[in-house]
Amino acid sequence: MSFTIECNWESAPGVRAPELRATWGELRIAVGDETATLVKERESPGQVRERIDVAAYPLAEWLALNWWALDTPSHLPDYAGLNLAGAGDGFPWPAMTLRSDRQQMWIRATPHYDASSRVRTLSSISAVLDADEVRRSLGRFIDSTVRRLEDVGISGTLLQDEWSVIQGADDDERQFATVAAAWGFDPYNIGDDEAQLLLSAGEALHDEMLLADLARAVPFSALESAEHWMHDALSREAPSLPRQQRSLPAVEPLVSVSGAAPWREGYRRALSLREQLGLSLTHRVAIEDFVALTSVSAPPPGNIEALAKIDSDTASAVVGPNIDPLAPRGRFIGARTLARRITDPQTRSSLLTRSSRYTDKLERAFAAEFLAPAEGVREMLRGDFSEESQAHAAQAFGVSEFVIGHQIDNQLAA
Repeated sequence: MSFTIECNWESAPGVRAPELRATWGELRIAVGDETATLVKERESPGQVRERIDVAAYPLAEWLALNWWALDTPSHLPDYAGLNLAGAGDGFPWPAMTLRSDRQQMWIRATPHYDASSRVRTLSSISAVLDADEVRRSLGRFIDSTVRRLEDVGISGTLLQDEWSVIQGADDDERQFATVAAAWGFDPYNIGDDEAQLLLSAGEALHDEMLLADLARAVPFSALESAEHWMHDALSREAPSLPRQQRSLPAVEPLVSVSGAAPWREGYRRALSLREQLGLSLTHRVAIEDFVALTSVSAPPPGNIEALAKIDSDTASAVVGPNIDPLAPRGRFIGARTLARRITDPQTRSSLLTRSSRYTDKLERAFAAEFLAPAEGVREMLRGDFSEESQAHAAQAFGVSEFVIGHQIDNQLAA
């Protein structure tokens, strides 16, 4: 599934601002086969168009000014995403939000009507796309807008200056910018103390992307204390897995999903993996054959549940004290780690958190369905939904009674 922004340049002699006049055109934004710029004319309610008459400059500038927020793999929990409507200048931009998360970009567009606008935006889109693909498309749009300005002899605009700095950033500058953006800072306008704290944490962890990931789990004021736990967790060696059971069948990474609720995608992937492994619906999964758990003496800080470590053919997780890998909670964390491995195999070390973003919901749904398939629960209960029967099913599957209740409430009784 692709994300595209196309602009057919047009003459606009009546527009005064030179950067707006130069970049005027018919613009279309699409997510796969769905058009995000679908609009209905207020004065001609029967007329629906897929393109909007706008100047590309405000949108290109808005994207450039917020580029590092689009480029970072993580965000603060309360970050809602970049809304394209923020480009402003009185144009009918779609109410579309982009929010990067590890290897994915969450995209959501909703219908919108502004009484001062001549059009009503109609699009309703929900999708998860490959973040790199989306950023490449956004970059091409910004590039084309900058070239359009240059072609007509316009220079020195904020867009051109900002994009030039971004394009000229070296690897160290890019790494710092993505980490700063994850923590909610403008990398070009961050205080010295905050910048030094991020640089020190980056040197201690030797993993800028993991430092960015930490933004979703602890407040900035707790960064130093969280850094110590992370350093301890990273240094732990995972116990060996049974070599003959390490391999997994090829599983489709989470690249793009359109319209699918995260829990449905998690259920689907879990059942697919069980089927490929040849497991019956009531078979108890030996999750310890696929994921190794090890612990540290201190509980994880903030919203962290575990540190997941992924390599080419294995997965492990570092947890806090008193978590038995063979007990229900340990098995559930192991299954979440397995979900991370098959949906996001490019990330080497990352955090499992208790938040409720798309990937978190998908992983928890995967874990529940992989360990205790809903249809397997139905088969085992045989119509007896008493607490005693549910407790027996929980013991048989090696999960908590809460997981069994979740499967009943959200799948069997839904």
